[in-house]
Amino acid sequence: MKHKLFLLGALFLLLTVASCRQESDALYSYGQNDELRFQEANESYAGEFKLFWHAMNQNYPLWDYEREFGFDWDAAYDAFLPRFETLDQRLENGEEITDQEFVSLLEDLVRPLHDSHMIAIFKNHATGNDITANPCALRIYDREDFSVAAGFNPDLSYYRNEGRVSRYQSASTITASAIEMYPDYAEKGMALLSCVIDDGVAYLEFSEFNLYFYLNKDVDFFPSAPQSVLALNQTVVDTWNNWFSMIQEMKKNGTLKGVIIDLRGNTGGLVPDFRYVIGALIPQDSSLQIGYHREKNGVGRYDYGPLLPDVRPSLSDPHETITEPIVVLTNCLSVSMSEVTAMSAKTLSNGRVVGKRSFGALGGLIDEPESYSYIYAGCIGEKGKTPVYVYLPMCASFSMDKKSYEGVGVEPDIEVDFDKDLFTATGRDTQLERALQYIETGD
Repeated sequence: MKHKLFLLGALFLLLTVASCRQESDALYSYGQNDELRFQEANESYAGEFKLFWHAMNQNYPLWDYEREFGFDWDAAYDAFLPRFETLDQRLENGEEITDQEFVSLLEDLVRPLHDSHMIAIFKNHATGNDITANPCALRIYDREDFSVAAGFNPDLSYYRNEGRVSRYQSASTITASAIEMYPDYAEKGMALLSCVIDDGVAYLEFSEFNLYFYLNKDVDFFPSAPQSVLALNQTVVDTWNNWFSMIQEMKKNGTLKGVIIDLRGNTGGLVPDFRYVIGALIPQDSSLQIGYHREKNGVGRYDYGPLLPDVRPSLSDPHETITEPIVVLTNCLSVSMSEVTAMSAKTLSNGRVVGKRSFGALGGLIDEPESYSYIYAGCIGEKGKTPVYVYLPMCASFSMDKKSYEGVGVEPDIEVDFDKDLFTATGRDTQLERALQYIETGD
């Protein structure tokens, strides 16, 4: 009888443990500060882990992709829950749990995940500090081209001194003085330059995709801004107009050789900016399918909807259709919307990507936390309010051949190393020169 009770007890325990990680059929508001959902996480490390595991199970849009890499989310539960429970025991015993130790644990937890927008923040209950880990940082630091790309900013001084640059114009709203003048520039600011190289190549380089704030004529994104801010904003508009008008003029008079969009080090940004970059080069009032996207349609781990066409509109302002070569320059720090732009160029018969493989963060994002509770995906918790906060995309993105570049990056059509020593010594840019060579020769 005692033996039977032991077996029944063991079976009950097994079922209890397994039930802790069963998929829920309820849609929980993990994107909000729900007291019931976050209660255990407020009190223990194990509670933080279980909240994270279950919320990721419901909200993460890439589980089938992770499975291709051999990552087992159930096995992760079994492996990591005891490690977090041990921290609770140590905390109860008054032992020290340093932030450095805790971040190492979090990095072990998130390292296998391939979403490169993801940022996970857990509270260290021992110190009260918020500890951050993200898989994209762990991957990017391991790339051999990271040290070359880090700190690089395109500089055309060498080519200007050689007399190869004309109609040069630049603007920036992200200088310290600009942000001090208008704090919103910390979010809406950008730096950009435009010019003509070699009497026929229209060149545009910019730091992030925030053009929509400046070029959209229908919405005022700078309410009650003083005249000094409006004047600075106009320099951004003028610099983009310089690039756009050069293309139109050279196309009409037959001197346009090609277009270079330099996105090396561009951190990404607003999706509507598509129309002002690639959208300014394709037919007016048209659209371009650049790939596919897919959303979650249920709370189950693999409850995904079908692949839907990812279609972007062109610029509606009158403009010429560019049939000359279009080159997008990328490096390992070309992120998010930069990568979408590179992927878009690959769909064009006259488009090419030159440089190095991009960052690998292409998932679609949303900024409205109230949306998380009904789209089955998105962020977990509220930053600065909940003991666990995870920044996540709401959908997965795919190329025209239905391939995901998440955590990997968009491969260039023409791979070119950046010679940092040559650039430092002379100002010559090996990647830019290769792009110019392609435009000149088609090779």
